[in-house]
Amino acid sequence: MDNRSDKDANPAIFDARSGTTLRRGDFGNATITPINNDSRELYRFDVDIFVDDFLGDHKFRLGFEHENLSSAEQSQRSGGALYTFNIGVPEQFDPTGQFADLEVVSVDHRVTGGSFQTSHEAMYLEDRWTINDRLTLNVGVRTEDSVNNAIDGTPFVRLNNQFDFRNGFTFDTFGDGTSRVYGFYGRTHLGVANNTNVRLAGSEVFNNDWFELVGINPDDTPITGQFFGTEQVSPSGIQDPRTLVTGNLKGQSQDEYILGFEKTIDLWTFGIKGVYRKLRSGIEDGAIDRGMRNFAADNNLDVAAMAGAFSGFTQFILFNPGSDVSFFTNATDLPTDALAFLGGDPDGDGLVEVNLTADQVGVPKVRRRYTAFELTAERAFSDGWSVQGSYVWSRLRGNYEGAVKSDIGQGDAGLTQDFDTAGLTEGTQGRLPNDHKHTFKLFGSYEIADNFTVGANILVQSPRHFGCLGRHPTDNIAALFGASSFFCDPDGTGPLPKVFTPRGSVLKSEWNKRLDLFFNYAPKLALPENMSLTLGASIFNVLNSEDVIDRQERGEFGNGRLRETFGEATGFVAPRTVRFSASLRF
Repeated sequence: MDNRSDKDANPAIFDARSGTTLRRGDFGNATITPINNDSRELYRFDVDIFVDDFLGDHKFRLGFEHENLSSAEQSQRSGGALYTFNIGVPEQFDPTGQFADLEVVSVDHRVTGGSFQTSHEAMYLEDRWTINDRLTLNVGVRTEDSVNNAIDGTPFVRLNNQFDFRNGFTFDTFGDGTSRVYGFYGRTHLGVANNTNVRLAGSEVFNNDWFELVGINPDDTPITGQFFGTEQVSPSGIQDPRTLVTGNLKGQSQDEYILGFEKTIDLWTFGIKGVYRKLRSGIEDGAIDRGMRNFAADNNLDVAAMAGAFSGFTQFILFNPGSDVSFFTNATDLPTDALAFLGGDPDGDGLVEVNLTADQVGVPKVRRRYTAFELTAERAFSDGWSVQGSYVWSRLRGNYEGAVKSDIGQGDAGLTQDFDTAGLTEGTQGRLPNDHKHTFKLFGSYEIADNFTVGANILVQSPRHFGCLGRHPTDNIAALFGASSFFCDPDGTGPLPKVFTPRGSVLKSEWNKRLDLFFNYAPKLALPENMSLTLGASIFNVLNSEDVIDRQERGEFGNGRLRETFGEATGFVAPRTVRFSASLRF
């Protein structure tokens, strides 16, 4: 699969000088992927064993599975470069701020790609244990190993003996089959996505050249003046896996607890359920530059020399945020005193092992906790109609959304900027992007005739909350990431002092309200036996609601200049659409 077009030879051009990013030039996609292929092989073996009258009845299931995932990807900028017109250059090229109001252009060069393989192996054992006619237990354990390989086939992530369990029970409360209490407690590990292989362990060139913008050609390409410098976003070429991943990496996992009760009265079933989920550990990439500076300070080494060698994001590794790290770095990158302190490079491979404490790295542990209470009511289909509805009160708090980062639209699994440096973690604890306190759902269907049914689906959901993202005012490394910290001037009065604007504390979207209708008609036709035709029509967002569900959360540009579009709507409920369908069953 690819996204090629006949305009891929033309560069991507954007203009952000006005505060709103505008598209210029004549291109199809800013990033093109002439190669983007994924494949999956799964081998699985299961055995069911039934044992009766041994402290109850048992249904044992044991199994083994092996999965191979392969990804081949090449991505690059359309036309070889992405031009962005802006105001001001990054601080590393303008420490005094003399060019803060200068029109500039960044030239983004990026080529990534390669072929990668990931494998998973797992064994599991489950027992569905019917103790008596009222109580059933489900007890299960699972152990999993996974290996992610770099572009040259070398393993760069190994996660072994990841132990999961899933335990639950169901109890017939009164012994008449009309009610039950149920519960569940489980732990689940999540593997490292293949996307991480591509981004972290592939071949990559990724840097930005910064120039003065002195004019614009008729084809919208820039006329450049003074060259300010090259911003290296990530090291070029293929890296040694030991420089990419901490040697003590642990798997990422989540615990879940559920307790509920259901009661059936005639055709109606009513329920109440509580859910609690806690993220135990996470895997993210992050720069170890600040950790190296703190290491130098803690060991009476030359801090200035270390800061010069590790200036902000010289080296990124995959690690568990909030934990100690152990990795290798290039001997030539280390100041002389630090190289000697670490024992030099006795084997001559050009790499030196470094161990940093969690305090030196300076980022917190991942935190994400979800609490919810749900009320449900459902009427089984009878006499031509059915209905079901639910209300959920929920609370989602933490400093880590998960594999992606909705605040700034990052979709690279496990490679968000969340823990790239300590300053970016300030203010991240709060209402996560998917936190919606109230959610109401109602669905019903009505049979107008024996071959004609109509249905309706109603969703009402409370707003999402936002902070205000700006350029960090005091952390010079976090400031290099531009408008990515929870410090800004949400009132737009500027220029200083900025205020602390934690996640979810400044803005909110609108209530999301949506009504969908469905129609199904089964014409009576002379069709062969066991064959039926159904025609359908679905109208989504019948009232054409334009509720705002996303807003501009960045209150500044990358250089700290106020963004006038802060808080403006950037996402809406999908407009009214109609879908027609036909299905033939046989």
